[in-house]
Amino acid sequence: MTPDGAALAQDLGELVRIPSVTGRERPAMERFAQLAERRGLRAEVIVHDLAALRAHPDHPGEEAAREELVGAEAVLPGRDPGAPRLCLNGHLDVVDPGEARWSFDPWAGDVCDGRLRGRGAADMKGGVVAALHALARLRAEGVRPRGDVVLQAVASEEDGGLGTFAALERDDRFAAALIPEPTAFDVVCAQAGALTFAGEVPGVGAHAALRRQGISAIDRYVAIHAALHEHERRVNAGPGHPLMAELDLPYPVSVGRIEGGTWSSSVPDRLRFEGRVGIRVDDSPAGARAALEAAVRAACPEARLTWTGG
Repeated sequence: MTPDGAALAQDLGELVRIPSVTGRERPAMERFAQLAERRGLRAEVIVHDLAALRAHPDHPGEEAAREELVGAEAVLPGRDPGAPRLCLNGHLDVVDPGEARWSFDPWAGDVCDGRLRGRGAADMKGGVVAALHALARLRAEGVRPRGDVVLQAVASEEDGGLGTFAALERDDRFAAALIPEPTAFDVVCAQAGALTFAGEVPGVGAHAALRRQGISAIDRYVAIHAALHEHERRVNAGPGHPLMAELDLPYPVSVGRIEGGTWSSSVPDRLRFEGRVGIRVDDSPAGARAALEAAVRAACPEARLTWTGG
């Protein structure tokens, strides 16, 4: 490993070893700022006004519980304060490790067989640290861009993007943006949107011995699940944009959580499901919401959807 690679792995390992599950990102943001300052960049930890963001008419929604929203930024100053500025943006929050047993510590942050291991190493602490080292290298070599280059480290990406929303509410004076997500080094300039939803299916409770006197919320949901598959087929009937045609499934519709019933010997009178629907490049959030609501309503008129993020 080259000296530059070893330094990058060292910094990335420090960040990966911080379990910054969405909603608990402050320690990772503080460490990012320390790493930036260690590399000679100007850095700041930013505590956003969460109440104001939640009251904003364009609030993107939230899925994870949180009591604060913290971000950070590192800046490579430009020569001309009035010149166009470039934004680099990446998230430090990660999804929790899940319930399956890992073969190594999910927060290891170590290098094994030439790869750095741990939750968030690829998505996307690696990209954030790579961007940080790129700015540090330019500074070390005395390169000063015409305009500022601002690296935004954001929270809440995994549950809808509130961190980037907050960062751009604070400062959106950029001529262009680059997001170093893991894309196998392809430049991606067309991207599907996504909305998350929660649905509730009512039933009529009864003892299992009198099953026909009840209405199972689970049975009703089965029809909804089939309708979601059919809706996904319709949404993906055409790519909507030439750059999306390369993908096998540009606009997935998925259900990630189901909860129903309280006792094995009763007909369940309620089921809750949560999922995500892709938004076509040629559609709008409002259009995507209306189409999914219609599909669910046709399968089960009693079901109700709410929109949780996107």
